[in-house]
Amino acid sequence: MARGAFAGLSFAVPPAWLVRNGCRDLRLTIGKNALMNQAELFRHLQSLSHPDQLWTLLRRQTSDCTLAPSALAGLGACVLYGAGFFAREVLQQWQQAGYQPQGLVDSNPAKWGGELEGMTIQSPAVLAQLPAGTAVVIAAMQVHGLGEPLQELGLDVWYAERDGSIGRTPGHWLLRHPERVDKLWSSLQENHSRQVLLYTMAARLFQQFHFPMQGNIFLNPLASSPQYFDHRVWQPRGRQVYVDCGAFDGDSIVAFVRALGDEHQIIAYEGDRQNYLNAQANLQRYQIAAQMRHCIVGGQHDTGLSYNCRDLPGEQAVERITLDQDLFARAIHPTLIKMDIEGSELAALEGSRQIIQQVRPRLAICSYHTTRDLIEVPMFIIEHGENYRLILRHHSPNTLWETVAYGEPLPA
Repeated sequence: MARGAFAGLSFAVPPAWLVRNGCRDLRLTIGKNALMNQAELFRHLQSLSHPDQLWTLLRRQTSDCTLAPSALAGLGACVLYGAGFFAREVLQQWQQAGYQPQGLVDSNPAKWGGELEGMTIQSPAVLAQLPAGTAVVIAAMQVHGLGEPLQELGLDVWYAERDGSIGRTPGHWLLRHPERVDKLWSSLQENHSRQVLLYTMAARLFQQFHFPMQGNIFLNPLASSPQYFDHRVWQPRGRQVYVDCGAFDGDSIVAFVRALGDEHQIIAYEGDRQNYLNAQANLQRYQIAAQMRHCIVGGQHDTGLSYNCRDLPGEQAVERITLDQDLFARAIHPTLIKMDIEGSELAALEGSRQIIQQVRPRLAICSYHTTRDLIEVPMFIIEHGENYRLILRHHSPNTLWETVAYGEPLPA
């Protein structure tokens, strides 16, 4: 199939390979003249009260076609847009499935000429030289302002998830798993948590509603602070045993001490060596006692590189542990576990299952690194915790970052 044979959002007859791979809905895609205008869409989004309304609005805007990595051969030559850790994971998934994109671009000039998974990173300026209809897959979490200029060039725009799948809208994992969304929605007892779920999903799916000073306008009214240690979410009493997975430079440990005092036991893990050294220096500066370990927290079968907040791969082999193994071996019974580990939270929760079920600590687990995490991290607490109350909060007023699932163990 020649490149460009399936440009745009509508097809009179969908290509056979799309039909074979679950995209029959493209036959019913609404033409551009029938699309809801942005003002009308905005008004509908402001009055959301249930996830079903999201699916209805999305299907009036675009196709819900998605393709797994194993189906990408039919896409022909494509260019991947993005060269951060998100794009690295997408490339790894594609290469494992036997698919290699034609090119790789990124908007950060500092990355031009470098390599990612064996591919040279180029300037997005090269996209203007591509034939109309060439597929461009955007591999990033926040994509506002990227898709429209590419469509104006006549390019065929897709969006990737970190599992390597692609779809016509960012956050399309949600469209593939409405039953999981509905189950989480039904499990939330607090109205504010339901609002957080609805509008963090809307913020991912409708990223065009973005302003430089406010970010995505759905998130700004939701944001709350402080993160992790808000007395309105929970009120720990007595001596705490705080476990910090993804200690970064020690910032959340300092916040813990500020909120609860310094008479508690603190155990911290950080997989990136420079972050680990920075955390040690900061804790020494503030005279905070903590047991720091330079290792990666994951699951029993977790493999792969560790990534830090600078989008760089771990510079050396780092020991991997599970909390079940490490904490039980040291006879440590945590009262509070916090996780912010760049998308490895689900694996780490799986590796903490015994601790969660037997010790029943409070949980503060980041659920924003992937679209899947937005649903599956809180669902893990519901499905594997023993009688936990689930609370969702979003803590950043202008980005998709900093959504946290809080688990509060209820009395037996």
